[in-house]
Amino acid sequence: MNNLQIDRADQLNEKGIQLLGKGKPDKSLACFENAVKLDNQHAHAFCNIGRIYYEKGQWERAVEYFQKSISISPNLPESYSNMGLALHRLYRMDEAISTYQKALTINPEYAIACHNMAFTLEKMGRLDESIKWYERAISIDPNYSHAHSNLGITLLLSGDYQRGFPEYEWRLKRPDLENRKFESIQWDGRPFPKKRLLLYPEQGYGDVIQFIRYLPEIKKLGGTIILETHDRLIRLFDSIKYFDHIVIHGETVPPVDYHASIASLPNIFKTSLKTIPLDIPYLFAPENEKSILVQTIEMMDGFRVGISWAGSPVHKDDKIRSCPIDLFYPLTQICNVTLFSLQKGSAALALKQTPKMPIIDLSDLIQDFADTATAINHLDLVITVDTATAHLAGAMGKPTWVMLPFAPDWRWMRDRTDSPWYPTIRLFRQQSPGNYPAVIETIKHALLKMQQEPNTYDLIVQSNKTAIQLFNRDHLNDAIALYRRLIELSPVSDYLYMNLGLVYRKKHQLKEALDCFEKALKLNPDKSLLYRLIALTHRLNGEIELAFTYCQKAIEKDPEDADAYDEMGVIAEKKGQLDDAIAYYQKSISLNSQRAEPHRNLAHAQLLKGELKQGFNNYEWRLKCSDYKSRVFDEIPMWEGQRFEGKTVFLCTEQGFGDIIQFIRYAPMIKSKGGTVAFGTFPKIVSLLSTVQGIDRVF
Repeated sequence: MNNLQIDRADQLNEKGIQLLGKGKPDKSLACFENAVKLDNQHAHAFCNIGRIYYEKGQWERAVEYFQKSISISPNLPESYSNMGLALHRLYRMDEAISTYQKALTINPEYAIACHNMAFTLEKMGRLDESIKWYERAISIDPNYSHAHSNLGITLLLSGDYQRGFPEYEWRLKRPDLENRKFESIQWDGRPFPKKRLLLYPEQGYGDVIQFIRYLPEIKKLGGTIILETHDRLIRLFDSIKYFDHIVIHGETVPPVDYHASIASLPNIFKTSLKTIPLDIPYLFAPENEKSILVQTIEMMDGFRVGISWAGSPVHKDDKIRSCPIDLFYPLTQICNVTLFSLQKGSAALALKQTPKMPIIDLSDLIQDFADTATAINHLDLVITVDTATAHLAGAMGKPTWVMLPFAPDWRWMRDRTDSPWYPTIRLFRQQSPGNYPAVIETIKHALLKMQQEPNTYDLIVQSNKTAIQLFNRDHLNDAIALYRRLIELSPVSDYLYMNLGLVYRKKHQLKEALDCFEKALKLNPDKSLLYRLIALTHRLNGEIELAFTYCQKAIEKDPEDADAYDEMGVIAEKKGQLDDAIAYYQKSISLNSQRAEPHRNLAHAQLLKGELKQGFNNYEWRLKCSDYKSRVFDEIPMWEGQRFEGKTVFLCTEQGFGDIIQFIRYAPMIKSKGGTVAFGTFPKIVSLLSTVQGIDRVF
């Protein structure tokens, strides 16, 4: 070998490095291999070949080339550091740590080796040590974006969101990730009235689903929100009210004033474990569900479980996140449990190629995440590895069991069985790397236990909470369907019948509501609340005497039930018995003086009776009632009749046209106290009220 060959080998090595930097690994590999043919002692070229095989996932072969490089040049720290990563991928963690230490013995200021040491320690669960090594790498190279972003991930994994999210933002500066260029300003959480904000996806489906929960908070800050997202999420997000325009990821985005990555929203809102937005469910099945998909699920008896065993094959951690479909076979043998595949992508072919596996394949019926949401909506439980399916089921408030690798993604944290992001998710963790069979065995025992106790792992309780939220958001048909299903699973739970009755009552289906309340009463005949609910429903149905009878029974069951006395007052008032009504309201107030509704109801009876002074005084309690819909002025003090020279009193519309016309007569008296009187009202009567004496401005 002559000097010319050595020089040519060096040139090929340099060319290979350049090609690798341009994302051309195969051409790069050819250069490195030609280099070592010319110079079989070229340690750097052997090291670079190892890097290529590492990136290809051929870690055993990568180790061989790193060892060859070290045998030639024992003092090359890059070879030790890179070999440590390959050993890490082969789960030879202790060997990886030892190899990093050799690199750092050669060069104690080698920031990359410090980073790699931290990375392996984090995957071993040694988070405190990992953090220290990341910090050391950053102290050596303050602009080391990989070290910053991975430090952020480790801090988030440990629950330190205050430090973690700002460090995690360094991912946007990493040269190996997509670096979009914007002409707009990066949004930092400032109000943006009359401006346009672009929210764009920078990572996968799961991240978008997880962080789309911040939209209501963003919308409060004003302006126009343009949501850019993946095409498979478009229909799913149709039910979200908090953006103005939607753009498919990859298409032309209209001009905007600000931009923000969706994954940056937790940092922008300075999220801590205590301030995670938990208004769940925040995603729903589409209104027009695919009927054949629903029928395929609903036609099956027993406990219905959706499963997903694989994430995206291009995800860097897919090999540790995903598992073979065969592992789910023990679950298929559990009596009264039916498994439905929610799996999409190339992994769905595994089920088609395993015809003896008794799992109903929904993959051909699912075209996007709206279809997946439809399927989830009609299932009792979802069991999945760490995929977008887990996030969607959690965002819908569906009981979900997530199978996690030994080294999980940051959002699942460590050493806990619940998720701070999704209350209905339970976590099943590998206790050693790759040990999914043990996880499946734990899940099998949980499903067996559920045969005797439906509320295993709070499945019924959590589903009830989801149904309550559906009720609160007027998704009444979804709430009814969920309660009916829960009653099938747990037919002796009186509160499920009671809550279903409340949904029917809200839909003004009083007959169905009464039927549910009566069934609940048979299961729990000593519950005062049930008698009161039946009384109220009879009253709404015009059956006053029946209402009176059931309300008496409520009081018999619980003489301290303040709400029952309030309802009795309403019934007495309906019967024209004002003195009795007042007495009942006063009794209710004596038992619970802080509840606003009895005070307001007392006021109504007193005003009907002509007791205006007491009545109007008590009527102010209406402002504290749960159903009070008028505007709230937190920063403007309530005017209480004092003089206000040099100031303005704003009279706001609170009720209907009749009330406005009746009480606007007080305007001259208000004006006599000095200052300016302004009145905000409905557009239809602005011109009429502009002529009223005492009002300076109407709008």
